[in-house]
Amino acid sequence: MRISVIIATRRRPHSLAETLRSLAGADTNGLDWEVLVVDNGSDPEVLRVIKDAARTIPARLLQEPTPGKNHAINRALPEVTGTLAAFTDDDVIVDRLWLRELRDGAARWPAATMFGGRVRPRWPDGHVPPRAHELFDHAFAVAEFGDVEQPYSAGYVYGPNMAIRAEVFQAGWRFNPAIGPDGTDRYISGSETSLTVALQKHGHQAVYLPRAHVEHRIRPEQLRADWLFGRAFRRGRTDACQKGYEGGWRRVPRSMVSTAMREYAAWWRCRIARDEHGALEHGINYWRARGAIYHCATSTTSPVSSPLTPRFNA
Repeated sequence: MRISVIIATRRRPHSLAETLRSLAGADTNGLDWEVLVVDNGSDPEVLRVIKDAARTIPARLLQEPTPGKNHAINRALPEVTGTLAAFTDDDVIVDRLWLRELRDGAARWPAATMFGGRVRPRWPDGHVPPRAHELFDHAFAVAEFGDVEQPYSAGYVYGPNMAIRAEVFQAGWRFNPAIGPDGTDRYISGSETSLTVALQKHGHQAVYLPRAHVEHRIRPEQLRADWLFGRAFRRGRTDACQKGYEGGWRRVPRSMVSTAMREYAAWWRCRIARDEHGALEHGINYWRARGAIYHCATSTTSPVSSPLTPRFNA
């Protein structure tokens, strides 16, 4: 089984270098593998990082000028030479046995086409995570689903640690470029799960591999309220998109507007009272509702109203 590792990157050469160093430290004895890095930001520093990494790992660089993570990932798919495509991000540290566990797990589950592993957050030195909130697992891509290897919902296959059999892409499946990071701060989140959920609806099975694990590096600014509010806004867009809300201001549900107004008032009451925990809670809820309203008001065609993911040549 040959493994093709795909990493999309955009103007984070130092972070990318750390990820590639972790791959260089992986146990690849006897493995047949390659690394495809797609530069989505026209950054000359990325070329330098790849040249350095290519001295120790089989890495090569691809270019995708159109902004968008899924545009970048799709650029790599025709270049895949492996039978298993493994995906991670440029802010991830992979475990020494990551590639071996993905390979062995795929061999143990020959009928499955999707595989997800454990994703643990690596908190920045000197910082602690804010008070727990249900948004945080989504915001920080935390995937902790126990220690049992078993089939599970494809919606829990997260981008920092996933693998899909190459035959899926050879059949024409692609990631939806209308979803996921696109160089703005108002995109619809869920770039990888839009594909995995669509595959599940077409009969493909996902398997959780708890021994295939990575660490997701959390930057200090990602613990600030303003960053979390931005993440909540994008999650709100995802909520509205999945429910099919669209069509302009006249189609915005009144209940959505009421929720936003109620949470906004509660947010300000907590801020005046210097209740930091309450302000974070209600602020997240307000920005999530606001994201949903924004999506309803500005979207005339939902990117998931037709098939979630293009199937080319299928």
